[in-house]
Amino acid sequence: APVFQLGPFVMNSAEELRQAVDDYRRTSFGGWPWDRPDPVHPRGEGRFALHADGRIEHRDRQPVA
Repeated sequence: APVFQLGPFVMNSAEELRQAVDDYRRTSFGGWPWDRPDPVHPRGEGRFALHADGRIEHRDRQPVA
C-alpha cells in the first residue's frame, strides 16, 4: 500500500494526509492548554517528577541514604 508523508504525518492515502493536516491546523490535536507552543521549565529547576496526584518530587534535592 502506498504511504504518504508530510512532516510528522504519515498516512495511507493523500486524502487521509490532507485530513490529518487540516485537523491539526484546526484543533492542534484537540487543543493546546499552554500559552506558548514550546512550554519549558526554568533552566535552574533541576530534575523533578510531576505526579498525577499533583505531588512534585525533586530527585536532586533528596538526601542520599
